[in-house]
Amino acid sequence: MISTEELDKTARIARLLLDSSEKEYLLRDIKKILEAFSEIENLKESKEELFYATESKNPLRDDNLPSSFPYKKILEIAPKREGKYFKVPKLLE
Repeated sequence: MISTEELDKTARIARLLLDSSEKEYLLRDIKKILEAFSEIENLKESKEELFYATESKNPLRDDNLPSSFPYKKILEIAPKREGKYFKVPKLLE
């Protein structure tokens, strides 16, 4: 795991002043953290072990572009237009 010397060196690099009780507390916490990572490393990774609550294979929908208004008809009823664009009053000078 981690030794007291390694903790002292890390604390010195991080410019931390730790008393003996803080060192003991940190050593216990670091030991627990490293044990948890050790357990994670030992887990087998397999797709067969996964469990899904539903039977759906692909919950995503297909991308379908909905129809929109034809811009030519909308431009015909616009009060002002310039080419294929609406013409609006200038807001900023």
